[in-house]
Amino acid sequence: MRTKNIAAGVGFLFFGALYAFLTSQLPRRLGNVPGPSFFPWVLTWCFLGLSAILLVQGLLVEAWHAPKPERETSVARRTVAGLLFLAVYLALLPFLGFLLTTPMAFAALMWAAGENRPLYIAGWSMGMTALLYLMFHYLFQVPFPAAPDF
Repeated sequence: MRTKNIAAGVGFLFFGALYAFLTSQLPRRLGNVPGPSFFPWVLTWCFLGLSAILLVQGLLVEAWHAPKPERETSVARRTVAGLLFLAVYLALLPFLGFLLTTPMAFAALMWAAGENRPLYIAGWSMGMTALLYLMFHYLFQVPFPAAPDF
């Protein structure tokens, strides 16, 4: 696990640097308004930060802290369940809107990842939805389209 995290961290940092170079070629934004290059820079910094965390985690983790390997069938089932939940989320999003479907999608994905504590799932799924809504609506000033039935 340690060498995989180190290799993935270095590879992701390289890809993030390439993405940052490509993002720097986009036209600059004018004034105090988010332009075409704003969100790619947000993605670039988040991606580079998470890649650095993965690399540091790979360098600092001890062998006795490594998680126990799961059976491959349970990993495959979780992956398929997560992809199915994402497909259902994308299908329901235009009809129910962001604020109704996103907490359900977060909860389903957390459950598919192996989380079983209902209060933990409910708190994180509603909290992350609220955080995303507030961040995009007020910070980035990106309006969310209303659901057609509400």
